[in-house]
Amino acid sequence: MTGELEPDVLSQMSEIPLSKRKSIVIGMMKSTPTNPNSWAKACLRNWREQQFERQMATGNFPATLFPALNN
Repeated sequence: MTGELEPDVLSQMSEIPLSKRKSIVIGMMKSTPTNPNSWAKACLRNWREQQFERQMATGNFPATLFPALNN
């Protein structure tokens, strides 16, 4: 592991709340991934999916998916 993430991965990580970023970094420190960029991208994907699921559960549907439901 080089210890450095790609610039695009770092900028995407800034979308995640600080508390979640801390837990991701602590997870990386506990068990060092062989490919930190792929691992960080998977964490981003998981976080975005969780956000989407929360949005759908509250009935706050993205307008691009269900335009008729947002009126």
